[in-house]
Amino acid sequence: MTPLTTEASIRKVHGYVDFWKVGKLNHNKEVERGIDWPRFRDTATALLESYGCNYYIKEDLCKAV
Repeated sequence: MTPLTTEASIRKVHGYVDFWKVGKLNHNKEVERGIDWPRFRDTATALLESYGCNYYIKEDLCKAV
């Protein structure tokens, strides 16, 4: 999912998901290069925390600079 669809998904279904795993896009290097991964990570984390969700940030996204 792109950052915008991920954010929309969190907003729509946060009450139905018990545990979120958030990571980078796989197998599409062209799209991946166009995403600000640290910003995505920070936005997703803040949104999940605002809803009190349980989540895990995958290693690839944690290391994104």
